[in-house]
Amino acid sequence: MDYSKSFDNKKITIVPCINMRMLRKWIETVDKKYCDFKEGYNCYAVSNEDELVELLNNSNNVDTTKVVENAGKLMNRHIKVAEEWNKCYLHNSFSSN
Repeated sequence: MDYSKSFDNKKITIVPCINMRMLRKWIETVDKKYCDFKEGYNCYAVSNEDELVELLNNSNNVDTTKVVENAGKLMNRHIKVAEEWNKCYLHNSFSSN
């Protein structure tokens, strides 16, 4: 799939990605039974901007293959749920008329 777009005679490549960087507080403050995010498994977490800079600066030295794969599984699960909700909504919208 080509993600290249042209703007003002400049070609820009848009790379689809999953935002796997989260504020650690978001993960730690949610009850574990309701939190799908697991640091180091399907996302990376930071506590502040210094940790974010460190994570980004060291990203070339880290194998992110498994985290990206697991994040993709999580995203696909949510997409499937959204598709099911959409089917239910459309079915109920047309059947009530």
